[in-house]
Formats: sequence, C-alpha cells, structure tokens
Amino acid sequence: MKRKNEVTPTATEPQADSMITLKSRALVSSAASRSARRAVRTSRPCGGTVPSDSVLMPICSATIMGVTMATTYHGCASYVDFRMREWGIDGQPRRIQTIVRRVLNEMEPEALLFLKDPRFEVMVLPGQQFTVWPYFPINRRRCIVQEAIALGLPPKDETRVLLVLGARNFEKEPAEWLANCLRDGLGHVLLYLRAPKASNNCRDAMKEWRKCVQRPVVASRSRRLPSGR
Repeated sequence: MKRKNEVTPTATEPQADSMITLKSRALVSSAASRSARRAVRTSRPCGGTVPSDSVLMPICSATIMGVTMATTYHGCASYVDFRMREWGIDGQPRRIQTIVRRVLNEMEPEALLFLKDPRFEVMVLPGQQFTVWPYFPINRRRCIVQEAIALGLPPKDETRVLLVLGARNFEKEPAEWLANCLRDGLGHVLLYLRAPKASNNCRDAMKEWRKCVQRPVVASRSRRLPSGR
C-alpha cells in the first residue's frame, strides 16, 4: 500500500506537471466556489444591492409579445431591478417603466422579495377598459385570460394572481393617479398572496400596502450637553 506522500517512481516530469496543474485548477475552482458562497451568505437578505453575477442568480422565463424567452439577471443591482426584469417591464414604454420603478422603490425589500412568488404574474395589455387591475384567483375561463391568450400572452400554469396594466391608459393619465392605482393593485396582490381567504377590498388593500412601504428615517435631534462651569 502506498503512503499518502509517496511519489510513483515511474511518473515522468510532464505527467507530474500535469498532475500539479490539475490540482492547482481544482484548488482555484474550490476557492472560487467558497468565495461565491461566502458572497451570498454575507450579502444582506433584504435591501441594498445584491450580487449581479448571472452565475449566482437564477434564470426564469418571461412571455413578451407572444415569445417565450429566458430572462437573466445580468445588470440587475437591486430587488426592484429583478422584479422589473421578471415582469417584462424593461421592454415597455418609458412612462410605464418610470411609474412602476417609482412605486416599487417605495416598498420594503421584504415585500419585493415576497412578489417573487411563482403564483404571481404581471401583464401589460393594450386595452383601455382598465388601468391597473388585479385578478384573483385566476383561471382559464376568465375573460381577461381569454383576451391574453388571443394576444399570444397565455398566463403561466402556476399563476393564481394576475396583475394587468393597461398600456393605453398609462400613456395619457396623470402620473400620480397611475402610481396610486398601482399601489392599490399591489396591495390587493400582497394581501391575497399572504392570506387568500382574507377580506380583500380596497381599504384592506391600502392597509396592506402601507405595511409594505419603507419607513422614512428621521434623524433624532441631538441633545445639548450641559456646559461646564
């Protein structure tokens, strides 16, 4: 039986060099793997920036204009970026992007992570009969689903909550009114995902929304120390 550190006498120098090279590559690969895992562990679970390396980020699929394509997170630097990319908002007109980003930036990081729920889906449709409308629970018999299918945008099989944005109304309505509609819609979505059987009227939705909004940081007033005599 060979000892652990025993060198085979028949091994030539090129073979030994290749063995050393392979060991070195394995050590580098192992170190890189540990470094990547450490980056994930040490990154804050909520808020701030997260690794944008697509190797560390998952890949999902999105249906945009009837074409299903892989969605990567390359270039994303925040949870807002992730949700915008997953929902296909990146490919929408600038006004829709601006309003959606503005509203998402108001949310707590935990709430943004909660919207990663696979039961939730966002669609932008060209209709003008609505501005922002949440549908839940969704099924194939609903008119909005049939309309989406006719446009080549079938909801995912696992979708239970569908938030629809009307592109035409986003072009002409006041920005603040649109933002309020989106806040209300997301409040309905968040409440349903958390408690599907709970009361979910507009008052309940806004109450849920306020729970998910970031609290402003107010600097405390410094106390004056008594002057020495």
